[in-house]
Amino acid sequence: MLCFMPVTVRIDGLRELLDQQFSVVSRGQLLVLGMEDHVMQWRIRAGGPWQVLLPGVYLGLTGAPNLPQQEVAALLYAAPGSIITGPVALVHHGLRSPVVLETVDVLVPAGRHRQSTGFVRLHRTKRLPSRLVASGPLRLVPAARAVADTTRLLSDVREVRAVVADAVQRGRCTVLELAAELRSGLQRPRLPIRTIPCPGSPASGPTPGRPRRSRDEIRSFRERPGPRTTAAPISPTRCSAAARGVRAWPGPTVSRRPDLPM
Repeated sequence: MLCFMPVTVRIDGLRELLDQQFSVVSRGQLLVLGMEDHVMQWRIRAGGPWQVLLPGVYLGLTGAPNLPQQEVAALLYAAPGSIITGPVALVHHGLRSPVVLETVDVLVPAGRHRQSTGFVRLHRTKRLPSRLVASGPLRLVPAARAVADTTRLLSDVREVRAVVADAVQRGRCTVLELAAELRSGLQRPRLPIRTIPCPGSPASGPTPGRPRRSRDEIRSFRERPGPRTTAAPISPTRCSAAARGVRAWPGPTVSRRPDLPM
């Protein structure tokens, strides 16, 4: 027995909801409106009027979704309390994105058990921003948090400098706000840090893999007789040339890597 589903099934509030959310809706929202599950399956069937964007998230249109529709779908998939961050949030703040916008980065509470899928990349955190920026149905992090989260995704120091300079020069955030975000962030930056204490210094602790020598061992090593050497005098020219090639660093002496930009 064949069962035909009428195309003109009307659900009160569905059209208004689709208009507010760029034609994107979740299964939970449809159940609240009174749509039965078999009606949803009929709409998202192969060749049907709807399509599946993410698990439990549907687009009430045919064709490829645009970026705003992907953003709404990402928030619906991540569930309430999620916030868009990263390069997509930069664009909403009027800043340039250093990467192609193919992925929507979303912050979710640390205890939420959802996995990244499709075009959505979830970031679990205990430090959700207390202040949000609303843009229609979208929830965004402030500009300083968007810049900080974007820099954590980059591996090129030139791209990091460009993102920070763009945000500060356009007045979207201040240097102090960025510094506060980076200090309070839970993730370590992926870029190499130039001001790193030398291994074995008081700031870094003992060198991993090398046992610490006792005082008696150090004293006996110092008392060993060694070859007699005569120190050759150093001319002032050599001293000045050596001084020009050494950069002063606070704390333990650190040699700068030549491949890192200053």
